[in-house]
Amino acid sequence: MKAAIVLIVMACTLCARLALAQDLPALPVTLDYADSVVGVGPLESGIRRFEGNVRFRQGNVTVTCDRAIHDIPNNAVTLLGNVVVVQDSLSLFAPKVVYDGNNALATATGGIRVLDRSREIRALSGTYGTRTRIIRFASSVHAVDDSLVMSSDTLVYNRTSRRTDAWGNVVVMASDTLSWMAADTLVHEPQRKTIELWGHARQWVVSPAKDSTQYGPDTLNITADTILMSRLPFYYQVARGRATMVRGSLAARGQVLELNDSLGTILLLNKPVLWSDSMMLRADTITIQAPQRIVKEVVGNRNALLVSRGDSSYTSRFDQIAGDDLRISIAQDTVRSMVAAGNTRSIYFRFEQQRPEGLAQFSADTTVVEFEKGIPENIRWLGTVRGEQHPENIVAGARDETYRLPDFEWRTDRPVLLSLPQVIQPTPVRQQSLESPRRSL
Repeated sequence: MKAAIVLIVMACTLCARLALAQDLPALPVTLDYADSVVGVGPLESGIRRFEGNVRFRQGNVTVTCDRAIHDIPNNAVTLLGNVVVVQDSLSLFAPKVVYDGNNALATATGGIRVLDRSREIRALSGTYGTRTRIIRFASSVHAVDDSLVMSSDTLVYNRTSRRTDAWGNVVVMASDTLSWMAADTLVHEPQRKTIELWGHARQWVVSPAKDSTQYGPDTLNITADTILMSRLPFYYQVARGRATMVRGSLAARGQVLELNDSLGTILLLNKPVLWSDSMMLRADTITIQAPQRIVKEVVGNRNALLVSRGDSSYTSRFDQIAGDDLRISIAQDTVRSMVAAGNTRSIYFRFEQQRPEGLAQFSADTTVVEFEKGIPENIRWLGTVRGEQHPENIVAGARDETYRLPDFEWRTDRPVLLSLPQVIQPTPVRQQSLESPRRSL
C-alpha cells in the first residue's frame, strides 16, 4: 500500500513538472550587436530597427544579418540581407527570415540553404523549429548528402532522428549515379536503414553503358505502387501493387515482388507473369534464383504454364507446356532447358529448316525441353505418356487457335525499361554570402 502511494505521488509530481515546463515563458530574443539602432516606443516594449553587422541570440540559437526589425512585445525579429541562423551543427542561410521567438520558429523566403553535418538542402522557402529541430522546405527542393542527391516539391527533415519525408515529384540519385529512385512520396530513415517509396514508385539499378546511352543492358528497373528497401541485416526489398521488373531480356509482372540479396532470390507472388526472349511463364508464384543479380534459374510453382512463340512467319502458333511446377535453367539471359513436373501437358509445333512439319500433342508425368537460342529444340516426355502427332496437312487445314491448352494465355502487357528521371537542379539563393565562407560569430 505504501509503495502504491509513493508511485502515485511520484507520478503527480512528474505531471506537475511537465505542465510547469510547458507553461514556462519563451526565452527573449536579445541583441548582441548592431552598428546602429533606431527605436520606437519604450526600450522594453517598443520596436527597434538595426543596421549593419546585426547579431541576435536566443538560447543556443545565434542569428546574424545586415539589418533587422525587432518587435520586442511579440518577441519576434524580421531579419533582412545575408541572414545566417546557427544552432550547433546547423547553419541556415536566406535573404529574409522572420524569427518568432515565442514559438522558436524561423521562416525563410526568397530562397533558403541549410547545412547540417554532411547534408545540404536548398529550396525557395522553408521553416525551421529551433526547439523541435524539424525543417520544412517548399518549392524546388534539392538535397545532397554523402550518398544521395534528392529533389522534390516538399521535404521535411528531422535533425534529431535524421528522418526525411519528401513528396511531390520525388527523385533520388545515388552519388555514384548507379542507383535511382522516383515516387510521389518518400520516407528515408537512416537509423533504421530503410527507404519507402509511395505512389508511382520506380527504381533503377544501372549497369554502366559502353556507349553514350543512358544505361547498359543489365540495368534493373522495378516499378510498383509502393517499394520498401531495407539494409538491416541485409539488403531486402518489397514492391507491392502492380509490381513490374525489367532486366535485359527478362521482364515480369505481379502484385508483389520480393528481392532478397542474402538469398539471391526474387519472389513474384499473386499469379505473376514472366517473359524471357519469346517465352512467357505464368504460375501462382515464380521464384528467380539470381545470385549477385545474375539470373540462373526460374521456378514456377502451382498451375504453371510456359508459352513460347516459335517461327515469326507463324505468329499464331504457340508452343505450350503446362504442369504443376516448371523449372527453367538460364545462362547469359537465355533459356537453356526446362523441366515440367506433375500432370504435364504440351503442344509443340515442329519445324524443319523453317518449314512447318505439324505438331506433337502429349501429356506425361514429366516433360523435359532443351532450347537453342531461346527456341525449343528437343523435347522428351517421361512417365505415363499419352498423345499424338499431327502432320502438317492436318494442322494447316485447321485454325491454329484449335491447338491450345485449356488454360492457354498469351499476355501482351510486357513491361519495358523506363527512362531515368531528372533531378531538379537547385535554385540559387539570391545573396552573395551563400557563396562565401560562414562569417565568424
